[in-house]
Amino acid sequence: MISEIPQDAEAPVVNRVDPDAAPILAVMLSGPHAIRALSEFADKHVKTRLERVPGVGSVTLAGDRPREIRVWIDPLRLGGYGLAVDDVIAALQREHVELPGGRSRPAAASGRSRHSAS
Repeated sequence: MISEIPQDAEAPVVNRVDPDAAPILAVMLSGPHAIRALSEFADKHVKTRLERVPGVGSVTLAGDRPREIRVWIDPLRLGGYGLAVDDVIAALQREHVELPGGRSRPAAASGRSRHSAS
């Protein structure tokens, strides 16, 4: 079954589930900051502290907006450096970044893509 999973997919996670273990706490954040700043705070501070509490099975973020970076490529300028769009994608993957789905537009083609590396 594992051999049927695409090589670039994240490793599957198997959890033991107790049907009596329903969520007992919901925390909502709001404030004068952008939703991405609140999402980052929730992920890096609130979630990590709650996960350390004895007896907490898991902490799940819902409604968060992770940071994303958009890369706009000028194929003519890129070609002037002797590079192609695939070179940029490879460099981003080497730098351990994750970009949400977007579009890669080489000179004449366009296609949906998701690029991540860890």
